[in-house]
Amino acid sequence: MAASAGFQSPDPVPSTSPIGDTTPSAAGDQTEDNAFLPIAIGTLGWLVAGAVLLMLGSRLSADSRWWIGSCAVGVISGVGGMIYVKRRAGRPRRAAARRARSEGQA
Repeated sequence: MAASAGFQSPDPVPSTSPIGDTTPSAAGDQTEDNAFLPIAIGTLGWLVAGAVLLMLGSRLSADSRWWIGSCAVGVISGVGGMIYVKRRAGRPRRAAARRARSEGQA
């Protein structure tokens, strides 16, 4: 079946986007910046919950003390996540600096 003369297939990659620049580096930076805040909020939540549980101390039943460990794991995981997101956000800048140094030596 032949396509009609007036039909044009849609462009698979739009030249402009209503949400701005969608190149991989710009989208990646934006996503990583947006990921830091929820990780920080979650880490803070685990920290507060752990502090409350530590203040309750002896009032906690023996079978409920495992929550303190869960809070510690949550805080450690959150700090690790924040470090990862910040290092990943700096990766394009470090790569550009390496390229500039290598081009300057060549």
